[in-house]
Amino acid sequence: MAESFSPIAILGPGLIGGSLALALRQRSPATEIRVWGRGEAALEAVRALGFAAIVDADLAAVVTGAQCVALCTPVETMPELAARITPHLSAHAVVTDAGSVKGSVVADCESILGERFVGAHPIAGSDRNGIAAAAADLYDGATCVLTPTSRTSAAALETARALWQTVGCHLLEMSPESHDAALARTSHLPHAVASALAATVARAIPDWPQLAGGGYRDSTRIALGHPDLWTGILLANRGEISTSIAELTEILQNIRAALESGDANTIRALLAEGCSARQKFDVL
Repeated sequence: MAESFSPIAILGPGLIGGSLALALRQRSPATEIRVWGRGEAALEAVRALGFAAIVDADLAAVVTGAQCVALCTPVETMPELAARITPHLSAHAVVTDAGSVKGSVVADCESILGERFVGAHPIAGSDRNGIAAAAADLYDGATCVLTPTSRTSAAALETARALWQTVGCHLLEMSPESHDAALARTSHLPHAVASALAATVARAIPDWPQLAGGGYRDSTRIALGHPDLWTGILLANRGEISTSIAELTEILQNIRAALESGDANTIRALLAEGCSARQKFDVL
């Protein structure tokens, strides 16, 4: 039996959208999957995988008649897409997204789509991108944060819940503002720090690849994320990320001051605090 979100139109066949499609094919075979993308190469790759009933660069062809539309494009493109699909949406169609910034996305998309829009962020990803990196199990056990507001319709929220649960996510609901404050520190700041660290090493040590080991690899892996994608994310959540950078800078300055004064106790305490915090993540 097809789900309440079928047919589903997935806009953006990259890592996130492609993985959503693959997960639905595996977990909900009766769901009709449609895919829209801008690039013909990506669309050809989707056609080759054979999981979509409609694969097209024409938004109207993909969206018309869909019960659910998932925006899986960079966050800065979502308001434009929301405006473009509005004339083609059926009366009860639900629109959700998979962006890692919710405040601006929810505000902009709600102003266009109204109560049918449900902000969502499946906390799953990779330093790889594109349909070639998509995987049916990407969302298995992942947390998906839903960010309904006072405007969100109950029916739309239930459809969004059903979609993200079907692909393997555990659901958590919070306000868009609370989401952005948290993700600035757990996702966006780490990316900025990893990129800054990789750049610092490269600038300071000409032959650094011969001298870097596991510590460098583990702490800089996410710097491999696509620069264009992450520029959009950082700018969309700039206020909270700026605050989180200030918080990190204060701790680094404390470490620097302790190093300059030879204060082993302060250094040890800060390292122990970080170690304890990281251990809590491993037991989840």
